[in-house]
Amino acid sequence: MRALSTGQFVLISSGELIQAATTPAVTRMRVIHPSIPQWPIDVELRYNEYPPGTTPPITVGDVLYMIHRSLRRQISHADWALLGSWKQAEVARAYTRRYSSVPQMYQLEASKGVRRVDYLGDRHIFRGLVRSYDVDGLHCWRMIS
Repeated sequence: MRALSTGQFVLISSGELIQAATTPAVTRMRVIHPSIPQWPIDVELRYNEYPPGTTPPITVGDVLYMIHRSLRRQISHADWALLGSWKQAEVARAYTRRYSSVPQMYQLEASKGVRRVDYLGDRHIFRGLVRSYDVDGLHCWRMIS
């Protein structure tokens, strides 16, 4: 969904999803959120999936899909152990808020445990990307939420 200046939300069209994500177009990029720098999101097309010379650019849909997929990953016990008690409490509150927000999925979501998105706390709504520094030949973008 995309927010309009009126405060309303509209679905992103299929035409918008297939647009190149950047100008100029790229075939590799990294998205980093300042709250979870330990989990960069690399978006890269697999070159063997396309005939030589026809690799398309990364699209808006590719970026949104990879962000969603990455943020939905469960954390490990080792990840949890690295958090201080204050941060554990903050992440636990976000986790409870997330699984409680969809009553019909309450038990299923609760049983799946803490996910990366819970580390974002109250700043879990995607607002966009801004260009950042480049690392290892990847075009880097900072996620705003």
